[in-house]
Amino acid sequence: MKFKKPAGLLLAALLTANTSFAAQAEENLYEPQLSYGAYVDTYNSESEGRLSPETNPAVRIVKDFFNYWEPGEDGFSGKRLRPDILDYDLHLLEKYTNERTPEQEASDYFDERRNYGYSLITGFGPYLPSYVEGSGIYTIQTELPEKGADKLPKRLTENPLGNPDSELGACVRFAEYLQETDLPSLQVVKKAFRYLRPFRRSDTVKLNPYVAGAVKKKSEKDYGYTSGHTMRSYLIGLGYAYMFPQRYQEFLTRASEIGFSRNRMGRHNCLDVVGGRMIGTANAAAFFNAPENAEMKRAAYEAAQSYLVPDPDAPDDFSDKEKNRALYTERLTYNFPTVGDTTKPMVVPKGAEVLLETRFPYLTKNQIRTVLYTTGISSGYPVCDDEEGWGRLNLFAAADGYGAFLSETVVTMNMQNGGFSARDTWGNDITGEGSLVKRGTGTLVLAGKNTYKGGTRIESGVLEAADRTAFGSGRVDVNGGIMAECVNGPFDILNSLEVSKDSVMVFTIGGPQDVINVSGRARIDGKLRIVLSNEWQPKSREILHAQQGIKGDFSRVQIEGLPVGFKAEVQKKGKGLWLMVKKENEENPNA
Repeated sequence: MKFKKPAGLLLAALLTANTSFAAQAEENLYEPQLSYGAYVDTYNSESEGRLSPETNPAVRIVKDFFNYWEPGEDGFSGKRLRPDILDYDLHLLEKYTNERTPEQEASDYFDERRNYGYSLITGFGPYLPSYVEGSGIYTIQTELPEKGADKLPKRLTENPLGNPDSELGACVRFAEYLQETDLPSLQVVKKAFRYLRPFRRSDTVKLNPYVAGAVKKKSEKDYGYTSGHTMRSYLIGLGYAYMFPQRYQEFLTRASEIGFSRNRMGRHNCLDVVGGRMIGTANAAAFFNAPENAEMKRAAYEAAQSYLVPDPDAPDDFSDKEKNRALYTERLTYNFPTVGDTTKPMVVPKGAEVLLETRFPYLTKNQIRTVLYTTGISSGYPVCDDEEGWGRLNLFAAADGYGAFLSETVVTMNMQNGGFSARDTWGNDITGEGSLVKRGTGTLVLAGKNTYKGGTRIESGVLEAADRTAFGSGRVDVNGGIMAECVNGPFDILNSLEVSKDSVMVFTIGGPQDVINVSGRARIDGKLRIVLSNEWQPKSREILHAQQGIKGDFSRVQIEGLPVGFKAEVQKKGKGLWLMVKKENEENPNA
């Protein structure tokens, strides 16, 4: 299938922590106090033979595992310091490996043998045919071996991720760089912990039969902590998400799926995968921050944005966002029991904001860090409480915007910049004491069940409510911009409403329950635009009710979508605004 290249494309998590942010927030937002250098500054240091957290930056990220396992000379001679946690991990592996289906065995095998970058491209969903065509990406791993075979097909090593000279060559080069770059510190992580793979520890953990005959024979040195497959999958997955953030959460879900496949195969413990996620995320931030990589990542982003178009007939394995959210969130911690303080404030790793800079091009670096801070997972889970904060990042939730407003939050979006700067949706349930100020010509949609208290002010552009409580519990002021709502049912303003001169309020009306409820007083001026949907039935009724009354009046009312043969006007009646409807040539409106 050929695709036409466009000139350009316009572009509450389950475990969210810190919903009542204290004064500690400010000091943790920017850079945690570290015993040693930040990972983004030290990741490429020579660490061969250095196995301690003090000398190896990758070991330092996942060093909490030393609290559960004391390494010995090999995998059998170590000491179990927390048998309860290690046994819980094995119990999960027994469950996953005994419940998997033949289809899952086959798909997990392909994730094992194919290049990481190729396995991840299903995250493109409807954009996948376009990406394949533009990049020339392919795989030779298309057939299953015999179960228990002693030798497995080799991975393709030349141009596995496509043609660097193709129209998406910049994307190919970026992905290949992420896949092929070796880090000295990573080569020794498994040696530092010397923790055996799960099928070595329990006879009830069933190894995937397609790889069972090809595992290492030296069982005493077959170490699993941490998972290299998971690390590379998150690293490259975040690379794809960077170049094409329209599918940010889908790529994250696919990366987590590949990590989980390591559990289901019996190849890795759950904590192996958690550690791999942490190191992979840290490496992505380190690579994206490196000045020498700036041009490569920019070129990859621009190529993807200018070339990729969706195929409406292409399948999308990640079309169910709430399912993706649930799976991704569970795999952050695997629902391990907490073992430490669950009230520690979130910290945001140095340089982590780069991971979302194409997802939120209209936010400042410190604003993105606040997004990361307000969407992180709770403290106390095994391995996750590293001092930099890599283990507690929830990038899926962060890709849905703020989890809380800590203070006045000014968001400036400009339509002329295109993409997410022209229109974006925040899907988290936003809490906090702070407020939201919307500026610029772009459109921001709030889709969460929000409870932030500081109020909402629209100065320019559009702020649209897609949930009944999208504007939180504070006062709503429309001071020159456009307030829009597209809620199916009542829309609540849980304080006062003021629509000033030169402002616009857009109200979409469909079913009989569509009404704006204002808990305080409504002061109205400016323009009211009413959009009647196809479900609207011609009948007069109240469309806005202010508990403490209405002052003023709209200077202009525009009604769109009236059926042929009907007229309508807006009238104030008591504490409400009514849409009065009548048939053409009918003197008395239908009450």
